[in-house]
Amino acid sequence: MSPESAVNEEKKNFFSLKKHKKTPQEIELQIDSKVPQLSETEIKTFMETEMKMIHHDISEEKRINAKNSVEEYVYDMRSRLLDELNQYEQDNILNKLNQTEEWIYEDGQDQNEDIYKGKLSELMSLINPVFNRKQGYEQRWSVLMDFQNALAEAKNILKAYFSGDEHYSHVEVKDMEQVQRIIDENENWLKLQFKSLEELKTNSNQTIPIEVLMAQKEKLKEEIIPLINKPKPEGEACNTTEGQATQ
Repeated sequence: MSPESAVNEEKKNFFSLKKHKKTPQEIELQIDSKVPQLSETEIKTFMETEMKMIHHDISEEKRINAKNSVEEYVYDMRSRLLDELNQYEQDNILNKLNQTEEWIYEDGQDQNEDIYKGKLSELMSLINPVFNRKQGYEQRWSVLMDFQNALAEAKNILKAYFSGDEHYSHVEVKDMEQVQRIIDENENWLKLQFKSLEELKTNSNQTIPIEVLMAQKEKLKEEIIPLINKPKPEGEACNTTEGQATQ
């Protein structure tokens, strides 16, 4: 094929292809968006159900906590009643605690929060007076022991006086006899208080107010101290000083 013929053939093929080429067309598609949605009634029902579940969970947690509080109180108080509170417990509280423990673990006997709270309050009303007796006993025992020590000091001074201790030689006999009477009266009073104190362990209603005991101790000091601490006469004091200087 001649070069000219070849060129003519290529032109022919080019125009043939161009004639049959298709032009693309754009088509607009309509999209209908549909999203599943609950009705207002269904939404309200679901919300109410959820709130009921939340309320139930909260109530159940409070109920369990109340039950655990009773259980812990029973264990703690039983241990203390067998130890530090033993001598103050006279109301068979241990039996009550044991009965409460059995009640807690009875099959199918789970109670609501208010019932467990009521049971705890009931136990506390029994045991709190025991703690009060213990506290009252210990406070009064301390005051009475201080009172006893004050009496012991006064008796030692009295003994020193009648043994010829020069420190008290200037005190008149009548004053020391008065001290002796005060000591005797207060010793008798103190014995009664110690006896009465023992009754406090089992009887919360019996007791002398601690303020009265403390006031009695102060009264003892006010009556005795002026008698045994009288200053020496000036002349005797000077003589004593001169004697010490001479030595």
